[in-house]
Amino acid sequence: MLNLDQRFVAFNGAVGKAQLQWLTSELESCQAQGLQAIILSHAPFYPPVAPEICLLWNYDDVLNVLAKFKSNVAATLCGHTHNSAYAMDEESGIHHFVFKAALESVPPIKTFNIFTLFENGIEVEGFGDEAIRTGFYEI
Repeated sequence: MLNLDQRFVAFNGAVGKAQLQWLTSELESCQAQGLQAIILSHAPFYPPVAPEICLLWNYDDVLNVLAKFKSNVAATLCGHTHNSAYAMDEESGIHHFVFKAALESVPPIKTFNIFTLFENGIEVEGFGDEAIRTGFYEI
């Protein structure tokens, strides 16, 4: 059972009104130009990919903006949890990635990902502790 109230801790925070307006404006621009966007955020905002204690306070506000522009948002890339996770939102088709913290990889392991963007998808090549991530994700 989810306890989403756990997200209200000092190390998470929220996306402010001005930031939400900026995000909306940028996605409107993408929509007008027929472009795809990838959203980067330190803190995750899609509950299936993060423990409740790591979610943005107003994750639902961010998801509501993304839902309005689901045809123009290919993926979200986040960190903060220090664990690797992935889920595709079946309703919107948006891919949500959370990455393993590279600082927790024991040397000489080098942990990182390479994303290659294509018109029809995203190819991800994972290295080190992210090696399991390698694959192609259709958009």
